[in-house]
Amino acid sequence: MPFIQRIELRAHAQATEVVERVQNAVLHLFPEDIREDVELDSVLAEGHDENRIVVISTTVKKKRVGNKVLDYMFSNLSLEGKLYLESTLDARVDESCTLFLRFAKQAAYLDSIKIAQGSDLIRVSVHLLQYPRCVREDAKEMILSRLNIPEE
Repeated sequence: MPFIQRIELRAHAQATEVVERVQNAVLHLFPEDIREDVELDSVLAEGHDENRIVVISTTVKKKRVGNKVLDYMFSNLSLEGKLYLESTLDARVDESCTLFLRFAKQAAYLDSIKIAQGSDLIRVSVHLLQYPRCVREDAKEMILSRLNIPEE
């Protein structure tokens, strides 16, 4: 069965946004007891119209912490969010067993975790590993079991 190798989170703070608020939104995707240990990297970039953009990112590399973070994200999704994730799972897991998630940045700032589409997002990549090689169907099965969707 696959396991979490690392989790990468990334968000952009546009020129009109307060960088600290976007940083807090990213931190709200982590369980409270580990937020203070999360190290966020901020890199200044430039947008199409020479607008200032700050790219905020972090990577979770410890297996135990990665499990805790993924379980926290999944457990805080609404049933509707879990069902949407289940229905779109095939498009979210690539051949190298990476799960791609996008969460609403504004909702995260308000301490709510919601799957989202669009541009105002926090992007999360969950890199799974399995020996001798990761099998995509096994990865999807593991993700579904972790989603913990109640039986109807």
